[in-house]
Amino acid sequence: MARQYVEHGIQSLIVDYLLKRQFFVFAIPNGAHLAGTRIDRAKKMARLKKEGLRTGMMDLGVLHTGNRSGFIEVKKPGEPRSAEQIWCAGALHDRGQNYALVESIEDVDAALKAWGWI
Repeated sequence: MARQYVEHGIQSLIVDYLLKRQFFVFAIPNGAHLAGTRIDRAKKMARLKKEGLRTGMMDLGVLHTGNRSGFIEVKKPGEPRSAEQIWCAGALHDRGQNYALVESIEDVDAALKAWGWI
């Protein structure tokens, strides 16, 4: 099974889990594949970046009551983060934002506990 499909399955379970717990969760689709020729894709990517696309941004945003927010990067077990993802995690940390790298529902629970949300 290709990497994106394994990660998709994990992320889908996490989204369902967070929604059942009444969190407001949304995807940040920076890993979308663009159609067209190499030139078409480059033009589309340039346009998306101009609109605010941030390569390496986390997969999920999560909102909680009281102006609390968190960001979750979902990885299949053992998969390393890209340099851009590491940079984004540092940028979020430097700005006092909650961030978690997760591979499972158990990791999500640990993050929510560390953030003081459960």
